[in-house]
Formats: sequence, C-alpha cells, structure tokens
Amino acid sequence: MKYRINEELQPLTEKEPVLKEDVILEIMTVEEYEKAGLVLPYRNVLNHGLDGIRFCKAEVFDRCMVGTLKIPLKPDVVTNFVSLAFYLKEHYLLFISEDSCLKEVMIAVRKMSALNDGSLGTFFYEFLQYFINDDVSYLVRYEDRLFEIEDEILSSKGKSSGLVKEFQQIRKNVLRMGTYYQQLVDMLAIFVENENGIFQEEECHRLQIMMERCDRLYDLTMTIREYCMQLHDLSEAQIQNRQNNNMATLTVITAICMPLTLIAGWYGMNFAYMPELQFHYGYIAVIVISALIVTAEIVILKKKHFLDT
Repeated sequence: MKYRINEELQPLTEKEPVLKEDVILEIMTVEEYEKAGLVLPYRNVLNHGLDGIRFCKAEVFDRCMVGTLKIPLKPDVVTNFVSLAFYLKEHYLLFISEDSCLKEVMIAVRKMSALNDGSLGTFFYEFLQYFINDDVSYLVRYEDRLFEIEDEILSSKGKSSGLVKEFQQIRKNVLRMGTYYQQLVDMLAIFVENENGIFQEEECHRLQIMMERCDRLYDLTMTIREYCMQLHDLSEAQIQNRQNNNMATLTVITAICMPLTLIAGWYGMNFAYMPELQFHYGYIAVIVISALIVTAEIVILKKKHFLDT
C-alpha cells in the first residue's frame, strides 16, 4: 500500500499518478515485496536485513539509507516486537514487515502528530515518537515498584518471598529497553550526520531531539538496572544476616547446653565407687547446680552482648 505524506497519510490507488515532488510511503509485507520485484539500488543489503531482524540499525549509501527496526511493544517487551526493514531515499520510504498491525500504526502516528510538514525526516521522527511516547511513565512505574520492593525486602528480614523473582523480571525488561534505546541512539546519530544529504536541516534538528531523548531514556534504564543490582545485593545481605542470626542462636544454645552435657556425661559413667551416686539429695543437687550454671552463663552472655537482638 502506498501513501502520500502530506499533512496526513493519503492512500494512493494504483491508477493515481505520483508526482515528482510527492513524498511517498510504501508499506509491504515480505511476501508482497518478493512478488513486486522492485528495482532498488543496494537491494541485496535490504534483503540481507530481512533475513532475521534482530536490532535497530541503519547503513548509509550514495543516495539512500537501508536499515532495520526491532521495536519492543509494552508491556511484554521481552517477547513482543514490531520488526521491519526500511529503505529510505529522497521522497521515498519503504517499510517491509510481517506485522499485520503496521498499517494501522502508520495511520495512528500521522493523526496524532502536531508536526505535519510532509517530510520523510519528520515522518520518521513521528514514527519513533509514537513508540516511545509513554516510555518515561513506563519506566517510572518500574522505579516506583522497586521502591516498594526495597521496603518489603527490609521488612521480610531475609524470609523467602517472590520479590527477588519480580525485580529480576523488571531488570530483564529494563535491560531490553535499554538495549533498544542504545540502538536507536546509534541509528539516529547516522541520520543526523546526513552524509548523503537526504534530510533537510530542520529534519536533522528533529532527529537530533529524538536522539537526545532516547539517550536520556537509556540513562534512566541504566539507573533502574543499577538499583535492581543494589536490591539484589540487599536481598542477599538480608538472607545472610538471617542465617548469621540463626547460627548465633544455635551457638548460644550450644554454649549453654555444653556444661549440662558435661554433667550428664560425667555422672552417666556409672563407676562403682562414685560417692555421689549414694548421696540422698544428689538428684536435687544436680538440678540446682545445673540451674546455677545456666543462670551464670546467661548473665555472662548478656553482659558480653551475645544475646542482643
């Protein structure tokens, strides 16, 4: 399907003539592209890009640019993407994709935009703007959730919970978005350099604004990723503290019981000439002695702060 970019996307019929000054957007599926047999300079580069789109990139040639876009779709940014290849030359932009929603996305982008100068650079700006328009709020929601997770980790005192799994998923999503922004920055930098003069100065200015915005979004993802790592360390520290407290408790209990174990072992030997075995109040005496020993140990341990919580 062909569109004339002129304040909005105007669909063109096959019979409608294309004027020399018209700026044309053409959208095809891979199957349509293969059947059309378009004669394009550097077509082999475009075909290579279609062979498994994995990232955002752009290559500059004499009178055209060829590249790919792999745009994560929120909220499932790890597995859900819009993937397309593009071919850009003066007054002509070709999108090739398997995504059935691409045509609707094009129309929505143009209708919601406030910039309608009918240029390819502005259109590309608007297209990318459509996909990152609410990304700040998307990332800030993750940041707010991490604040809550930090409080929950501290209140859990090292007890097992699903929080670690949750913020690891957040870290994975933010990593995906950060990689996407970094790729966009590199691609837009190539656009802004404008080595082959496809874009006008005003278009380059808008693409520069988009590049700077993507760079700020990338910085935000890096901040969130670092926070995730800090929360991971905090969670591990809480678990370690809980284990240390458990070991300290067991050590104190063992220390208290050791003298009693010694007494039990001593009088459990049953030698024939142990005078205490015939002592009438021996049982009561052992109880009193054991109680005194335990009391003395508790006092000493408390004085040494071994019983502090």
